Amino acid sequence: MKLLSEEKAHWVMDIDQTWQFQKSYNRLFLSKQSNKDEDAESLLTLNLGESKFLSKNEWVGLFSKDKVEVPEKVKCWLEYRQDLGKEFPFSVVLRKRQAGDRIQLNKQLHKKLSRFFIDKKVPQNSRDQAWVMTDLKDNVLGLLPYVFSYLCIPKETAKIHYVLLYKYRKPKLEGETDAGKRY
Repeated sequence: MKLLSEEKAHWVMDIDQTWQFQKSYNRLFLSKQSNKDEDAESLLTLNLGESKFLSKNEWVGLFSKDKVEVPEKVKCWLEYRQDLGKEFPFSVVLRKRQAGDRIQLNKQLHKKLSRFFIDKKVPQNSRDQAWVMTDLKDNVLGLLPYVFSYLCIPKETAKIHYVLLYKYRKPKLEGETDAGKRY
């Protein structure tokens, strides 16, 4: 009750080794403790023409615009797609966020990823599942599945050469059905 009366936007309270209460903005959840996907990689390189499963619920590919190949298994999953110009790097690194990560959102605005999540009111568990895409020099190019850097988005007059495709499915919350509400 004390935690509920506080003005914190997020908190988690373990009830036992299996269950926990979670508050995320104006929602309260009773859920099983989530283990991070054991099969999820924490750092990987993706080259042009490659695709990879990031976990059992996430797949990503970087393709020439006319050679997009999507596995049958992921065709019905949610999709985040970004068209890219010829200046986009041929190799990118996908990793989880780190303290101090910043993304350029327009010509003048650089924002910390932590601030971006707060401004968009992204729940903590979704923040932990997000992927940071960087170039080989660790410059943040995108935050999947939320936003791409201003530097990666081709100008209206630019010709599209490549496509980054991120397909994912959100695991159901305890007791949720296919018709159930998702956030």
